[in-house]
Amino acid sequence: MILKNKKLQMTVVDDLINLYNTKGKEYHEDNINQLEHALQCGILAENHYKKSDDEEEKKSDEFIAKVICASLFHDIGQLVVDENRENENFLQMDREHEKVGEEYLKGLGFDEIVSTPVLLHVNAKRFLCAVDSDYYDTLSNVSKGTLELQGGIYTEEQVEEFKKIPHYDLGVLIRTFDDIGKEVEPEFEVPESIDYFRHYITLAYESSQ
Repeated sequence: MILKNKKLQMTVVDDLINLYNTKGKEYHEDNINQLEHALQCGILAENHYKKSDDEEEKKSDEFIAKVICASLFHDIGQLVVDENRENENFLQMDREHEKVGEEYLKGLGFDEIVSTPVLLHVNAKRFLCAVDSDYYDTLSNVSKGTLELQGGIYTEEQVEEFKKIPHYDLGVLIRTFDDIGKEVEPEFEVPESIDYFRHYITLAYESSQ
């Protein structure tokens, strides 16, 4: 049983890495591809926990690995449904990639610390637009363009309902990394390969079982 579980774990981790190595060259944003965006978001999550002096931010290695995976894979649903600039109906409809991504990661065996922020990162944009008057102007052109497709800016009532959702704060955190991690020439060091995150993916998967 242990050997079987180990093989399954290796298969899941390898499949995720291979997915990004094969489909990560697709473009959703204007200037960077999916793999470049994922790598930036993953390292931003790692840096967030490594550099934080806030006692409340001190989490277990397992928790940190899961949040890093949520940041790394937050747009995995776009890869699954082929939502990219090569499609003639690109941005013509909401493909609900956040729901696809949540279900995909849950189906692989990751727990809610990984899957829920992936689900919430789209609505976190709607939330942040409502609570921060300057936030909209920081969005990329694509994120501005999809805002209405995804339901528009939250009302006050929707803001309060969103804050009641378990792990909504992680959804907002991942959204922050999502918005920052779209730089053609980032001012922070970014790994060259998704293999850099293999140990985090493995730990997140193991600790989700």
